[in-house]
Amino acid sequence: MTKPVLDLYGDPIDRGRVHGEKMSAQIGQNIERYLKRFALLGFRRDAELSESAKWSEALRSKDAV
Repeated sequence: MTKPVLDLYGDPIDRGRVHGEKMSAQIGQNIERYLKRFALLGFRRDAELSESAKWSEALRSKDAV
């Protein structure tokens, strides 16, 4: 399997935006892979997404912007 290489430049926001745009399919696949693994451990999808939303809010407050 070949790993993609991105040439990222600019400030962190620009780099994150480009990374998300270029790798959106792979990011989505990775999220689905983790959700399936958690389901095998007995976690409910709605609970996982609810918990992730809490962490997203907490992490967003740490953004420099």
